[in-house]
Amino acid sequence: MISRFDVVAVQESRRNPLALKRLVSSLGPDWRVIISDATEGAAGNGERIAFLYDSTRVQPSGLVGEIVLPPIGEDPQRQFARTPYTASFARNGVEFTLASVHILWGRSPAERLPEITAFAQWMHDWAARPNDWNSNLIVLGDFNLDRIGDPLYEAFISTGLWPPAELNIVPRTIFDDDKTKHFYDQLAWFSKPDGTSLLKGLAYGQRAGTFDFIPHVFQGLSRSEVSWRISDHPKHVAPAMSRTISTLCHQAGIDLSDAMEVLAFPTTLGLVASGMGLAIVPASMRATVLPGLVYGDLADNDATSQLSAVLPDGEVDGLTRQFLKTANAVLTKLTHHGLSG
Repeated sequence: MISRFDVVAVQESRRNPLALKRLVSSLGPDWRVIISDATEGAAGNGERIAFLYDSTRVQPSGLVGEIVLPPIGEDPQRQFARTPYTASFARNGVEFTLASVHILWGRSPAERLPEITAFAQWMHDWAARPNDWNSNLIVLGDFNLDRIGDPLYEAFISTGLWPPAELNIVPRTIFDDDKTKHFYDQLAWFSKPDGTSLLKGLAYGQRAGTFDFIPHVFQGLSRSEVSWRISDHPKHVAPAMSRTISTLCHQAGIDLSDAMEVLAFPTTLGLVASGMGLAIVPASMRATVLPGLVYGDLADNDATSQLSAVLPDGEVDGLTRQFLKTANAVLTKLTHHGLSG
């Protein structure tokens, strides 16, 4: 799919570049990549932003940078949770600059509004500056917009950015059947109030959309099962437990909504105690007591997780055999009492 385009912006690439390097290698020797460093801090989630491009079709034209908000007076502004990344390209003498941004999700839409507003204003000021490197500014990425007409969308278009109308009727996630919400991903450029594009040397072909890869990958699995295998929020912390939870919720008719992905169960408990949703954790976490935190049992008999013993290859000593015997006895007792390891 990527090979059909000249330039592709990739978001949520991880700190470890192995997967991205493998992708570039699979595209062939003509493909190149420009990539940001990983954004530090919990909200940054260790993410990178990348631009992949076909060097036979376009070439970098010189500009690469990150957007940093200037101070207000002597006070520094709060910066973007994930630093927006920009790069300029040229083809046949026409230059264009891409600005890729992944807006903070937050605990509510109100927490996204300052970043969206700041980004839209920054892009407007950049476009308006004379004698700057600002030819044909195009913004794209995950803006975490909910729907057309809401305060987030209005902030997005408030400075003259305007997305193509063809994107108004396509879903932003293949796992959501409601096309009236979730306008997360956007692509836009500056236009006049009547909709006339301000791009120079570039013409929009009135074609825009999304690609539904479900019919082509993991055939035979439900959409929910596929989502846990190729989601942009991989369940790498406890994949077996994640799949069990997904299956149980799907069977019960529950549509899961991820609030945040974290790397440790104690962090999960802290977020729940602060009021950010709920979580399903191993029973052993009951030993952690926090104010405002309440544990409850799951009544479903299939709500179990699997434990495996990892042993060195070859003969084991007597102490290891005794440990395995004790572990099996404990697990048998837990199972007898309706629990499972």
